Amino acid sequence: MTIEQALATYIGRTIEIHQITQYQEGHLVGVEEGLLNVLSEDVTYGAPPVSMTFLLQNVGFIRVIQ
Repeated sequence: MTIEQALATYIGRTIEIHQITQYQEGHLVGVEEGLLNVLSEDVTYGAPPVSMTFLLQNVGFIRVIQ
């Protein structure tokens, strides 16, 4: 089982992505080969959701929250 296959089981759940220089939280919306797609919502200011794509090779670790 690859990391992409393992992460695909968590699509729709809230996750944290930790990288060396940043931390992001959002809903996992998709996983492709080497890529992680997350929808992040800024509830503080009511901004529209932002779609982000992360290279898995640049991710330090991922934590599943919900």
